[in-house]
Amino acid sequence: MIGFTPSPAREVIQAAALYSDRLFWFDHHDWPPEDALALRQVIGEESVQLAPGTGSSIPGVLSGAVRRSRFTDKLVDLAAGRFTEHDFEKWGGLWWHRIGEIAGRLGDRRADLESLLAGRPSELAKEAARAATPPPPAEVAYVSERDMRLVHFSNHSLVIVEAPSELDVHLLGRIARERYDATLSLASSEGSETWILTGEELSGRRSLDVGALADHLATKYRWVESLPGDDRVARLRIEDLASQPHRLDEVIGGIAMGRSILDH
Repeated sequence: MIGFTPSPAREVIQAAALYSDRLFWFDHHDWPPEDALALRQVIGEESVQLAPGTGSSIPGVLSGAVRRSRFTDKLVDLAAGRFTEHDFEKWGGLWWHRIGEIAGRLGDRRADLESLLAGRPSELAKEAARAATPPPPAEVAYVSERDMRLVHFSNHSLVIVEAPSELDVHLLGRIARERYDATLSLASSEGSETWILTGEELSGRRSLDVGALADHLATKYRWVESLPGDDRVARLRIEDLASQPHRLDEVIGGIAMGRSILDH
């Protein structure tokens, strides 16, 4: 079970008990403590991965699962906004659009995903070349129509993105980094305390260690929490941000001051 909150909880958890030896549950929503405890009691502590505030079940899945192939990593990068421009043009853009359509329909959709799950990027690129070009995602227009805050430090630049909740925060960050030629993005949905820090792959170097920087910020500021980021992005929860907006500036300053951790 991925990304599903039981409702009504009592009945769903009772049903889950029937599959206690073969059920794993991953979710990112806020659960009442009594429901989380009841689920762990019926299917086992090790079978429940709850990561409230992350906005994605992918980190929980990755923390307890072995990747299937190199292509799996590409799918994770697509979902987390870490895709390369080449992959997005060749097959990622088409499948981003298709998955959005599939997610909006109820029922079993495994057949719609067979070519994605069983295929290779080269095969998907050939199929995408024959398909109609999907319309640009709404995130492209949002970024292109606005001026965004850009912070420069050392050999890095950081673009700050805050957008309506109906837009994908990962894709917004990726598009903003491309538009401003930035190495880093810090993005969030309006009203959310969770911010996504993502870095680009750098030519001839390792990926920027955004996870280590997030942990550093959580240690430095008592009101910052580092959330799971097994999909190679960093998630930061900034407490009471609505009433203390200056905390965002402090985090941005902390990122700049911690640049040596990024490049470690």
